[in-house]
Amino acid sequence: EAPVRSICTGQPLRDMATDPAGTRVPAHSPALANDLAGRSPNKLLRLTSVLIVFLACAYAGNMRAAEIHAPFRVEVASWFGNAALLDLMKSQLDSPTLLKECCKSLAVFAMDPLNVHHILSLGGANLVLEVMRMHSGDANLQASACEALSLFASDPLGNRKLVFLNSPRSVVTAMKSHPTVLEVQSHCCGVLLNMAAINDGGGKAAVADADGAATIVDAMRLHPQSEELQADGCGALANLASDLQICQQLPNVSAEAVLTAMQAYPQAVSVQHRGCGALYSFALHPDKQQLLAAAGGIEAVLRAMREHRGAAGLQKDACGALSSLAANNTNATQQAAQLGALEDVLQAMGEHASEVAVLHEGCGALANLAQDAGSRKKIATLGGPTVLLTTLSESIQNARLQEPCCGALYNMAADSDVRREMHLQVSLSGPRWLLAHGGANGKGAGWCERLLQRLEG
Repeated sequence: EAPVRSICTGQPLRDMATDPAGTRVPAHSPALANDLAGRSPNKLLRLTSVLIVFLACAYAGNMRAAEIHAPFRVEVASWFGNAALLDLMKSQLDSPTLLKECCKSLAVFAMDPLNVHHILSLGGANLVLEVMRMHSGDANLQASACEALSLFASDPLGNRKLVFLNSPRSVVTAMKSHPTVLEVQSHCCGVLLNMAAINDGGGKAAVADADGAATIVDAMRLHPQSEELQADGCGALANLASDLQICQQLPNVSAEAVLTAMQAYPQAVSVQHRGCGALYSFALHPDKQQLLAAAGGIEAVLRAMREHRGAAGLQKDACGALSSLAANNTNATQQAAQLGALEDVLQAMGEHASEVAVLHEGCGALANLAQDAGSRKKIATLGGPTVLLTTLSESIQNARLQEPCCGALYNMAADSDVRREMHLQVSLSGPRWLLAHGGANGKGAGWCERLLQRLEG
């Protein structure tokens, strides 16, 4: 799955959607909202907006400082930010200008996961969605509201709450109502990206059911000049496609939109990384695999790998994409080998030898590419068996490497010449050692046994 725009590491609290009591939060003073309830001249509203934004910006500038303890951050936000902002919004629902500033400030406070939980416990998500419905024609307000929602969605608790409130439909409605407004499209894509990033909250299905994929593709087509939107669009499609059932339902134009973005922004690592992640998932579906291979998917992945050698995450997803594209597809396997994919995969594994995820996907790519006789010989010429055996000898510490690594070696050993050479290299550091010491287990053990049988047969 593609990385989300805002990664939060805080542990989720009880779900506010099913447990209204939530968690204990500090008390707050409604004095500011009460004072404003009866007085709303434009000058006062502008002054209040400035004060709110100043507070939010000051908070954002200090909340990460090492000397500020987490409980104190929550105390500051609850006394001077969260509750006062929400109370002010409730008292000024007919003022879109003020509501826009309040949503922007909520987004700033929501940069802290602890504050997301507090805002949700006060009904913040419900209120933001209500404001969006009341002022659906105000593009600026829709953008600011979605900016806040995207931060809520990056937190597991917030994600589940937004699913419960069916927020993807509100976000998609905003995108369809303001298709030419870049800020709306960008922030809305951010919401859908984050909602589809978490596996266990129903966010992927909610986005798919709301026609999110087609709407994201429309946004990418209308705003090709925005690198951020293209990256978020690729990321959102990658997150959706990581669910095989949803991937089958995605229109082919989704894959085409990703390829177009990757071609337009070759230097943008975020676009290339998320694009490779999307192609990785798309190619698991046979129809889309054929489409991508014919439309330049292999070339796009290799171009990304060569342009961004040092990006481990990109190399991981690129190897995964090659594995998916080559699976049970002889034409794609041969095409990839001719284009230099074997060299690129081995180079990625060598340059990121300490990254288990890169090695795992690299072994998977070599396993699928080695189904072709010509590719097997080339991998052997490039020293592939040595790389794989070295990886296998180290997999005692990482059992998840054993299955793809033994699978790659097993496919390599289908060639008699390669098999004889590999037989000489298998030693106490190879699969025999793993089996003898119980290092191989589950599927990894099965592949080790099959590999030994093939080598000794």
